[in-house]
Amino acid sequence: MSEARSGIAAGIQVGIVSGRGDKELAPKAFITRAEATVIVKKLLRNSELIE
Repeated sequence: MSEARSGIAAGIQVGIVSGRGDKELAPKAFITRAEATVIVKKLLRNSELIE
């Protein structure tokens, strides 16, 4: 579980993961296709693979 927490914390710090709402993370909730798309898009932008 600590590996997941550190991974999520790193994702939040670099702006890839933002949670649901202002400060709510839902670690046990299913992720939607739209949410997954946003995460992939942010990851690609941060990696400078897309604009």
